[in-house]
Amino acid sequence: MKTVKFSRTREHRELMLRNLATSLVLYEKIKTTHAKAKAVKILVEKMITRAKKNDLSSSRKLQEFFTDVNAVKKIREELIKTFANRPSGFIRVARLGFRAGDSAPMSQVELIMPHKKAVKKEAETIVSKKGKVTIRTKTSGSKVEVAEKIAKTKKEKITKKPAIAIKTIQKTEGKKASEVAATEVKNTNAGVAAAA
Repeated sequence: MKTVKFSRTREHRELMLRNLATSLVLYEKIKTTHAKAKAVKILVEKMITRAKKNDLSSSRKLQEFFTDVNAVKKIREELIKTFANRPSGFIRVARLGFRAGDSAPMSQVELIMPHKKAVKKEAETIVSKKGKVTIRTKTSGSKVEVAEKIAKTKKEKITKKPAIAIKTIQKTEGKKASEVAATEVKNTNAGVAAAA
């Protein structure tokens, strides 16, 4: 099998690839030339596959290969669980274009991680004394989604634009928004008084 030399001695080449592999594991994404990206992909995939055996021999090989202890910890604690059901293909190489200085073809190497689900929390509605309704999201979710949820609870139809949606939520079953807010405040005050 032909080895790409990268115009370096064997020791320099091996250490360069080990450093790139360590950076890839720690940061999950690196940018490098396309030739180095292909070489690093092969090495890291072999190391992850070896780590999946989870025995003493594989542990020692990982410690010998990676230049940082944190990379070994990350593979043994996180990546083995992430790639438990995947036999191979842990890394993606995407071409980025050419480097400005010497027009070398650049690539981005990244670990293929599963998507994390976005956490959505409820929104709060604020009704001012003048009857103005504003919607504030606590964590994530677009204003349209929040406005649609509120409209469903108040049995109203709204449009898809958030600014119009906020303005349309002013009447509920023939009452003004200020009256609705006043009754909600009375209900919460009565609940607090009853609890005390």
